[in-house]
Amino acid sequence: MISARIWRQTLGILRKNPVTLLPFFIIGLFDTISLVFIYLAPRPPLSIVLAPPIRTFFGERYLHYPFNLLLIPQLFRYTHIMVTATIGVLMTGLAIGLINQAKETDKPGILSNLICALKRYLTLLLIWLIIFVLAFLVYKIPSIFLSIKNTTIAYTIFYLSFLVTIIIQAIFVYVFPAVLIEQRGLISAIKRGLSFSRKHFLTTLMLVVIPALFYLPIIILRAKTTVLMSRFFPEIVLVILGAGIIITLLIDCLVTYSTTILFLNQRRA
Repeated sequence: MISARIWRQTLGILRKNPVTLLPFFIIGLFDTISLVFIYLAPRPPLSIVLAPPIRTFFGERYLHYPFNLLLIPQLFRYTHIMVTATIGVLMTGLAIGLINQAKETDKPGILSNLICALKRYLTLLLIWLIIFVLAFLVYKIPSIFLSIKNTTIAYTIFYLSFLVTIIIQAIFVYVFPAVLIEQRGLISAIKRGLSFSRKHFLTTLMLVVIPALFYLPIIILRAKTTVLMSRFFPEIVLVILGAGIIITLLIDCLVTYSTTILFLNQRRA
């Protein structure tokens, strides 16, 4: 199986070059910091800055225990989007450059690849925005069916939406390498990425879908956060979100590097 060979090659390169894990560690660090800030928002000194907007948009009750914990998943979703659009996009560019050099020379350089990612940041951000908007529209579909009393249908629609967002990622996943490795512009990179994805769609789907499925338990737990908080302890929401950060990083690392290696292996084939 091609995907299994790609995963073995990916893990081999990561073992030889641990520095290639740095971009995803940085993303996780910023996500963790944002989660801590949200948790401490009702307390001084952070409350001076963060409490007023929470009070304005959500109400006074969400500045007090345990209601503040009910708001954390929603606030973290917003901060995660901001982290992804800024640090995440930049670090993804750095990661692709590192794995490209690691595969060719075994001596990836952080500074040179970071500069390259910074130069192409605007293009990378526009690509991320396209993917984000498409995924957002897909995820809005389940909200239309919230009034349906049949929970089986509602959950089926939700999980189908999750699958569609993964397919969207699989379709666009090679646009980033096209920008950074082949130094293409926005339109040319999109055409190149879509063309490459079409030629290697089944393999790409395996490389993207299988790791992404490991996030399903986190999605299920987050959907039942209120129940779990009442049954166990309110702070369990922090455990769920923390586990989500770790699993997300592992998935993003494996997907980014495995698809980039496939791109490097097959782009001249």
